Amino acid sequence: MSESFDSLVAQVIDLRHRLHRHPELSNRESGTRDLLESLLGAIDGVELQRLGKTSLLASVTGTGIKNAATKNAAKNTAENTGTGRTLLCRAELDALPIQEETGLPWTSENPGVMHACGHDAHMAALYAAILWYAAHRDFTGEIRFLFQEAEETEGGAVDLIDSPLFDGVDEAYAFHSINAPAGRLLIPPKRATNGVAVFRITVHGKSTHGSMPHLGIDPIRILADIIGQLAALPSNAIDPSHAASLTFGTLKAGDAANQIPDAAQATGTIRAQSHDDLQRLCEPAKTLTVTIAQAHGAHADFEYGAVDPVVNDESITRRLLAELSATLGPDAVQESGPANFSDDFGFFSDRFPGAYLLLGAGDKAQGMPYPNHSARYFVLDEAIEPAVRAWIALIGARLAA
Repeated sequence: MSESFDSLVAQVIDLRHRLHRHPELSNRESGTRDLLESLLGAIDGVELQRLGKTSLLASVTGTGIKNAATKNAAKNTAENTGTGRTLLCRAELDALPIQEETGLPWTSENPGVMHACGHDAHMAALYAAILWYAAHRDFTGEIRFLFQEAEETEGGAVDLIDSPLFDGVDEAYAFHSINAPAGRLLIPPKRATNGVAVFRITVHGKSTHGSMPHLGIDPIRILADIIGQLAALPSNAIDPSHAASLTFGTLKAGDAANQIPDAAQATGTIRAQSHDDLQRLCEPAKTLTVTIAQAHGAHADFEYGAVDPVVNDESITRRLLAELSATLGPDAVQESGPANFSDDFGFFSDRFPGAYLLLGAGDKAQGMPYPNHSARYFVLDEAIEPAVRAWIALIGARLAA
């Protein structure tokens, strides 16, 4: 395995650098999709289908013969030819509207846009798994590899989940990078992430000259009141033993210092550990927003879209902990708690059993103290090879289970 595997890793690290240089925002990832499509279109045994706005599905079907090469690749000890499962394995296409400050030689060439959440590394590792299994098709079953649009914003998985291309899927899997030793695989047995609601508040006031505030209705002051009141909502509405948060990310109002504008807008996120807690925050936040605006003689809109927490199938994750530890080494795999962030892979985990695994991107000792969504965050190259090995081993284990 070593010579062909080493060549594969070198190839995907180069691809990762290329993807990092050319990031694209959510629902605009056509260049990224086209690049992957052109590369995968040249690989025998890979069937490609476009879906959604910019997503790409690459399928590899096994030949159904004795699973020797796959077992050798993953060091899998199963003695059967596989169950004929259909696995869905996902990576994300999109980047973030952040000006990169990493100083990397392969830094973003798209001003104001960067892969600040590791999606470039996720795509490269999944691409490697496609190449490996296209060349080692002596398994029973089918693997559908999804390069998904718009994970970072509204749409994404929710727009894809009902596609007939997912009919017959038995299990679904995804990796996500976090601050941890590069390449270490962390497996939450049950809940893997928080749920999230992305909200937008628009306060509609009445414009006037700044010297005549009595002739208008100030949406900025009203929005400030709403922000202050909403900040206290998690502690008032949620059991203190359940972590929850409500944070704001953007504020926009007006264009002139001497004018009270017609409207003011804010966006943010609500995060909670369960669907029920998320709803306990979203609906009261909407009611509170509307009520405060009305009390000031204005009106307000509170729009939101929610994604449930990603919840792993515990029977599968317990097996993966044992099998991947045996395959990759006990120091490379460990049980972990859930991540604080959210992911629309929750739509897939609601529909299919499977697992969402956390991949170490690098930690403070390795020069990566920065969190996801920082302008200085990136996945160290040293994490790519372990990520590729992990995908090959996971797929081999589940096909043979």
